[in-house]
Amino acid sequence: MEYLEHWGLNTRPFENNRDMNFFYPGCEHIEALERLLYLVRDGNMCFGLLTGEIGSGKTMVLHQLCEKLQSERYLVVHLPNGNIEFSDILREAIHHMENHTGARRRKKYAEASKYELMTRFTEILEDKVTRLGKIMVMVIDEAQSLSEEDLIELKNLTNLGTMTDNSITIILSGQPEISEMVRSLPQINQRVGLRYHLPCLSMEGTSEYLDYRMESAGGDAVEIFGIDVKQEIYKQTEGIPREINRLCKLALDRSFSLGQKKVSVATIRNIAIDIHHQDALA
Repeated sequence: MEYLEHWGLNTRPFENNRDMNFFYPGCEHIEALERLLYLVRDGNMCFGLLTGEIGSGKTMVLHQLCEKLQSERYLVVHLPNGNIEFSDILREAIHHMENHTGARRRKKYAEASKYELMTRFTEILEDKVTRLGKIMVMVIDEAQSLSEEDLIELKNLTNLGTMTDNSITIILSGQPEISEMVRSLPQINQRVGLRYHLPCLSMEGTSEYLDYRMESAGGDAVEIFGIDVKQEIYKQTEGIPREINRLCKLALDRSFSLGQKKVSVATIRNIAIDIHHQDALA
């Protein structure tokens, strides 16, 4: 019997990918999404700040946000890694705005100076955003990797626009240290119109998360994860979605290999020990 048939699933429920079918609509994640949507729709709040611990689900929230903003009014530029310099941010934004792909995308503007990039960026912004009454939304993930100098350069972008409206809203998302960095820069801090810290899941949230992932994959969590198992999962993962995925994926694999129809507390504990051991060696 194959894995999916064994568990009564249509697909694997705990893969660490960005499949929006598995976006968990828990109250904290929905709150984060709604606040960011409010920020963008207001149009004059300059910066938004989304923070959370590693694996808390920030990236899934951002992808859901970008999907909802794909409309005529918004031009969305999503940069998945903040570990690049300001000139590279401009290059990526320009490439996206000009719809270049593949090798052509990599080569175009490769040798351009910061001045040339800024000039071109401003031209496209005026032509494709401001003139048409749109708003550009720049979403930067892993923003804790940005330097203070790059944050200040990004702040200057929010000066672009008309006398009455901004043309750019920038959303910074990252680990909690980005919040401290922003607070240390008054010229940035004063322009942050909205902040939200995405907490880890509670025990109740962890149980609902497990149910949702299993149901989204076509299965039934109640038949596979008992309440005692859910409590152990919460204890071992501290409610961090990425860690829940990691632990449960391995638990289902091991239980399947043993021919078991349910995941046991012992299996969760043994796998958690293995994970902690491997992490310590890494």
